Amino acid sequence: MKRVLLVEDERNFLRVIALLLTRLGRDVCTVRTGREAVEAVKKEPFDLAIVDQQANDGCSELVSELKSFFPRLPVMALMWPAYEMTGRPDATITKPFNIGRMIEQTENLLNGTGETRRLLKAC
Repeated sequence: MKRVLLVEDERNFLRVIALLLTRLGRDVCTVRTGREAVEAVKKEPFDLAIVDQQANDGCSELVSELKSFFPRLPVMALMWPAYEMTGRPDATITKPFNIGRMIEQTENLLNGTGETRRLLKAC
């Protein structure tokens, strides 16, 4: 089972995305700050990190920090259009976003092209 680290400070949004990813067969670990995210990746391996640009202590630095510890860890950033980042995520999803697009990007990062249509029907 693929492991996803989800970093989101907005509690309801965190629950919705985590539930959706779980229903798609992903093992999801949720944290609310960048500091918690770094601690989580130091303790256990993940196949993907999804980070919110506004997660309490900022996403820009978090992407760089995650990549410095784990260069091969794919990172997707959830961000507002005008936001500038210093780190280079592997994918970005601009808010507000289409949930289907987020799933597609998630599966592409986890599996190459993934089986997005089958997974979307499962939800």
